[in-house]
Amino acid sequence: MQRKLLLLGVIFLAAFSMSKAERYARYNYVGYFPKSLKRIVIMSDSECAGTAWDIKDQAKKSAMSGVVAKSIFGKGDHTPFPYNYDVDFSSLTTEGVYHFEMKGISDVQIIINKDILRPVISSNLHFLYAHRSGTKDCVDREPGHFGDSASFIVHRKGSDNTDTTWSPGAIRRKINMLGGWYDGTLFIKFTASIAYTTYYLLRSYELDPGLFGKKFSKTDLVDVLDNAKSGCDYLLKVMPNDSEFIIQVGGFKYNDLGTHLPNKDPLNGKRESYSIISPPQMASAAAALALGSSVFGSTGKKEDADKYKQMAIKLFAKAAASQNPPAWLEKDETEYYKDEKSADNLELAAIELYRCTKEDSYLQKAQKYAATAKGAGWIAWSDQNLPANERVLEHSPQTKKFVLDDLNEFLTTAKGNGNIWSLPVEYTSQGLYSYMEAASGVLRYQLSTSDKKYEQMGQHLLDYALGCNNWGANFVSLQSVKQSVRNVFSQIYRLQMRFYPEGSIVPGPVDAKTQNEDVWCCFDKTAEPTYPFNTDKVSFFDNVDDESCMSTTITGVADGIYLFTLATKTYGE
Repeated sequence: MQRKLLLLGVIFLAAFSMSKAERYARYNYVGYFPKSLKRIVIMSDSECAGTAWDIKDQAKKSAMSGVVAKSIFGKGDHTPFPYNYDVDFSSLTTEGVYHFEMKGISDVQIIINKDILRPVISSNLHFLYAHRSGTKDCVDREPGHFGDSASFIVHRKGSDNTDTTWSPGAIRRKINMLGGWYDGTLFIKFTASIAYTTYYLLRSYELDPGLFGKKFSKTDLVDVLDNAKSGCDYLLKVMPNDSEFIIQVGGFKYNDLGTHLPNKDPLNGKRESYSIISPPQMASAAAALALGSSVFGSTGKKEDADKYKQMAIKLFAKAAASQNPPAWLEKDETEYYKDEKSADNLELAAIELYRCTKEDSYLQKAQKYAATAKGAGWIAWSDQNLPANERVLEHSPQTKKFVLDDLNEFLTTAKGNGNIWSLPVEYTSQGLYSYMEAASGVLRYQLSTSDKKYEQMGQHLLDYALGCNNWGANFVSLQSVKQSVRNVFSQIYRLQMRFYPEGSIVPGPVDAKTQNEDVWCCFDKTAEPTYPFNTDKVSFFDNVDDESCMSTTITGVADGIYLFTLATKTYGE
C-alpha cells in the first residue's frame, strides 16, 4: 500500500510539473516585410523538440506548418530558460494577418505587410515634437523655455579644456539659443545630440522622401524635414563668432529642482550656454549642416541651403584646425555626451561637405580622416566610424576594409556562444541604440553592395527592438501594440499621465552591473513582470523609476527612424 501511495505521489508531481510548464513566443510584434527574414523564438522550461506548429490565415486555413527542431541553446548570459527554439517562417511572403499555433503557446498574431513601419516612424516623430524647445510647435504639453533667447554664456577657466571650472566672467554676455530639442529628462540641450539627431533625420529623408508625411508640421514641410530644419536652424547659432562654440544649454542645477514641465521651469531666462572650442561636437554640427544644405537645396530652399553650407564650412575649418582636446561638461564625475575622439566626426563632416560643395579637397580630407579613424569595433552616437566609412566607401573603395572590420567584428559577437538574439556588442548602457545602429550599418552595406552576409544579424536586431527579445517587449512605445513599453522615465509623461509617450524608444536592457548601480531604481525588482526573464548578465524593467532602462534620448529616436527607413527601403515597396 505504501509503495502504491508513493507511486501515485510521483505521478501527481509529474503531472503538476507538466501543468506548470512555461513556454513563451518571442517575435516582432509590429510585423514583418513580405521579403524579409522571419522567425519566432520559443523559450521554454521543458523540451519542445518535435512539437507541431501551424500558422493560419484569417480564414483559419493553414498557410505554413512544421515541427519544432532541437533547442539552439540552453540557459545562459542571453537566455533565462533551458530550452530555446527558432521557428523560421521566412518563406511565408503573402501579406496578411496570421496566427501562430503551438501547444502551450497562445495569442500570437503575426502581421506581414510591405509598409509595416511607416506608422512607427510617424510615432517617433511625435516624440520629437513633444521634446522641441522654445517653440509653439510642440505636442503633449505647453511650450516653454522662450527665455533661451537670452541665455548667458559661461566659459572654462583656461583655454586647454582641462580645467572643469565654469564661470560667467565679469561681464554676463548673452546669446540667443532658442530652439533645439530637450534630451533625456532634464530639459538640457546638447549640441552633440541635436547635431546627431538632425543628421539622421536628414539621412532618412534623403534615403526615401516618399515615406514621410505631414501630420504635426505647421509649415510647408513634411514632419521629418520640419524637425530637421529646426535642428539645422539651432546649429546655425552654436558658433556665433570664431572664439565661441556652445556645447550645452542648461546645467546641473536641474538635479535639484524636482519634477516640473518646461513652461513651469524656474530657470527659464536664467539658463547658461556653455562655450568652449571642442572638435568632435563642432565636426558633428558641420556634418549635419552640410547634409542639411544638400537636402534643403534639393527641395528648393536655396537660401536656407546656402546658410547651412557656409556655417558647415566654418565649423569644419575651426574643428580641423583646433588642437584642443575634446570637451564636455563635468561635475562630480558626471559626463554628458562624452566623445573622446574627433577623426570619425571630421571624416563624416568632410564627406558631407564634399557631397555638398563638390570640392575634391573635402574628399581628400575625408579619406585622410578615414585612415585615422579606421574601424572602431563599436558603434554608438560617439563612435560613428562605420557610418562615416560607409559614406566614404562610395567615393573611396579603400575604406571597405574598415567597414568590413567593424561588420565582421559585430558578426563574430552576434554568433557567440548562446547569443540567440544576434547582439553585435556586449551589454551596456543604451545598448539598444547601438544594436539599431549596427543593424543600420548592415542594411546600408547590403543596399550598396547586394552582399547579404550580414542580413540575418541585421534582421534579428530589428526584430529585437520590436519584441523578439527575452522580455517580449516592444521597446518602441506604440499605443496600437499592447506589448509596447509604457513607463518611460520622463517628466513630461510622469506629470501628465493622460498622455501616452507615443514614439518613445527606450534605451532598453542594460548590463546587470549598471542596473545594480543605478541609485534611482527604488522599487522591488523581484516583483516586476520582467524580472523572471533577466539573466546574470542583463536586466530590463519597464518601470517609470528606472532611468537606465527607460530614459529615452532624441538620439535613440533618430536611430530608430533611420533604421526603420532603411528597412522599408530594403524590403518594402
